[in-house]
Amino acid sequence: MRELETSKKKIEISPEIQKINSETISVLKKGGRTMLDKNLTLNLIEYLVNKRMSVSNNQKAVREKTKPVKLIIPILSIILTLVMIGFALYHIKPSLFDIFKNKKDSSIDVMKFAHVQLYGKNEILDCVTARITRILNFIDELSDGDLAEKITPTIKNFILYGNPGTGKTLFVKKVAYHIERNLRIKELREKHGESTVDDWTNDELEEKIKKVKSKVRFILVDPSNVNHSLVGESEKEIKALFVDAKDSKGHEVSIMVIDEADSILSKREDVKTDHGSSSRSQFLMGMDGVCTDLKTKLIIFSITNFQSKIDLAILRRHSNKIYFALPNTAERECLIKNMLSKNSKRFSSDEIQELVDLSNKLSQSQITRIFIEIFDHFDTISVKFDFSHCKDMFQKYKRSLFSKEAELIETDFTLRKNDLKYIYDPNTRKRQRNNIQG
Repeated sequence: MRELETSKKKIEISPEIQKINSETISVLKKGGRTMLDKNLTLNLIEYLVNKRMSVSNNQKAVREKTKPVKLIIPILSIILTLVMIGFALYHIKPSLFDIFKNKKDSSIDVMKFAHVQLYGKNEILDCVTARITRILNFIDELSDGDLAEKITPTIKNFILYGNPGTGKTLFVKKVAYHIERNLRIKELREKHGESTVDDWTNDELEEKIKKVKSKVRFILVDPSNVNHSLVGESEKEIKALFVDAKDSKGHEVSIMVIDEADSILSKREDVKTDHGSSSRSQFLMGMDGVCTDLKTKLIIFSITNFQSKIDLAILRRHSNKIYFALPNTAERECLIKNMLSKNSKRFSSDEIQELVDLSNKLSQSQITRIFIEIFDHFDTISVKFDFSHCKDMFQKYKRSLFSKEAELIETDFTLRKNDLKYIYDPNTRKRQRNNIQG
């Protein structure tokens, strides 16, 4: 009897039994005497306990396995709901998603501007490069108080104006490239020493420059992306533009180029809508924010062919003005000689001078256009044309220059010999072979 009491006591206090759910414990307690009378041994009790625990553990394992599946279903439902809401909002008001578009870096690799051809203004180009680099050095080295004594708030802004086709956009690209190159060399001089860099050959220097991290973020502002027909959208776009431009995104300096600035920054009296006036005001506020913060490494270049349309308040925010006139005699001669270098036929100095005279009152882009039309007759980089052909092209272009009717004369689309090479249909080639020009 004492052994039975001891066994019963062990059943109640055993740690294994404590893990059994309350229902099993209750059954054992209620039927303890009867079960013990039926030769219920301790081994049998241990077996029952272990079996019950095994069932509980299996049930727990099943619940753990199915738990992730149960969580996935509501998560997928939430994601699907958000996608449907976003899809609906995008079609109702797409402008709500502009914030995501603005996060993409739209900058351009300025090292691609290395081969930009600019004729004239080389001295101004070097001066602008030096002065911008000087400003950047001041920003890095001086305190706010000292910086305010060295530079004015608008000294970082440039406005380029003059006749169309005179190289304003090319000039800015060339400035960006020169600043990029200048800052990379500066880093090399700080790292390796001035004398070491100066002793490198040109090839060694160019190879080292390529390995230096990009310094200039080049942002080209397209007016069509700023001017919106919806009221308030332009203002939001302009505000986001300046916020984005002030973020160099890992570069040392940002250069923002506002092409056709007159379409955004017109005079107050020329703006016919409140919407346009608000856009100009937002632009002024953006420039004020940039100008007042002297530590901001943002250089602004505004380009216009119609400087008379630019608002006076905008002009005051550009300390640096550069006028682009039509190329002078020396600049035209330089441009023409460079173009003729691709011609295997050499022109005499008198013939070159005649072309220089014929090109009077033509812009750089117009002179370039004439030569491009001549080069179009050839597939190779090296071309071959005579003086009379070149002279005829200049005269033809000048006749059309001041006449809209002449400008609209139909282009000659008679099939040429080099055109035939790009027609692969044998029947067409056979039909046209006898009709082509040389």
